[in-house]
Amino acid sequence: MNQIYKARKGNRSLRIPEERIKEYSQLGYIKDDKGNIVFEPEDKSRRIAELEKENAALKEKLAKAEKTNVKQTSSAKNSAEK
Repeated sequence: MNQIYKARKGNRSLRIPEERIKEYSQLGYIKDDKGNIVFEPEDKSRRIAELEKENAALKEKLAKAEKTNVKQTSSAKNSAEK
């Protein structure tokens, strides 16, 4: 027999069969029949901050790569003209 879990968000509580736990995981905390937390929702604001930091680092890396590419292209053109 499949285990039944409970998802809770605010004042709303649902009983969830084991095979549908991923489907309901975005609702909030999911607990087993003994009240133990099985799934805790991701902190979206923390994830957004991590992604923004990663994005800034990638933009900086891209800018450096573009500057290097421009210098190499300029050097190649100057050499070809001589």
